[in-house]
Amino acid sequence: MLVAIMSACSNPKQSSAGKTNKSVVSISASKRKRNNIETYSLQHKNNMLVFAKVSDKKALVKIENDEWPDETVYAYNVLKDDAGKIMMIDASPVSESGDWDVSHTHYFDDNGNTFLFERKANAFSDCLINDSVAYQTVKKYYTTPFRLIKQQDILVNKDGKTLDKSKCTVDFAIEDAIVYPDVNTCLKAYGINIRGY
Repeated sequence: MLVAIMSACSNPKQSSAGKTNKSVVSISASKRKRNNIETYSLQHKNNMLVFAKVSDKKALVKIENDEWPDETVYAYNVLKDDAGKIMMIDASPVSESGDWDVSHTHYFDDNGNTFLFERKANAFSDCLINDSVAYQTVKKYYTTPFRLIKQQDILVNKDGKTLDKSKCTVDFAIEDAIVYPDVNTCLKAYGINIRGY
């Protein structure tokens, strides 16, 4: 049905190629931007605000000197650039057992729009020898306005060898997260108040 409509309006090969090229360029630019943000975070650790969600408190607790309160259930990292704009927000549930690790990271463009959501997780897997650890990375790329243009889902072992998802599953405490379209929506949803920081 869609093909028939497209062919009636224009050459489907040109339309399809144009969309593909635009998406490829957009994803390539998004990858570069993400890598730049990661590099910046390593070089400007003082620009990272860290908060904890504690089970018996409504408001988040600002973390100073790496002193974490007991009963922390979530950790949040907020990265600002030198001008004070938020570039990245990372949310990580805390595993009491230490058997798994999950992080949900939103990357924002210069206008505060989400261009990439990345979910990294690792946990022990019974499909690997000696219940070794499996590592999953899910990346979702977005355009402005907020529209998913590509998703990647990679599952590997500790050596980076790709695992067959039909044979090897990993049980994570949290399977997925909501992806927020922009920085303000993300801050509000997570309950992060950055005023004064």
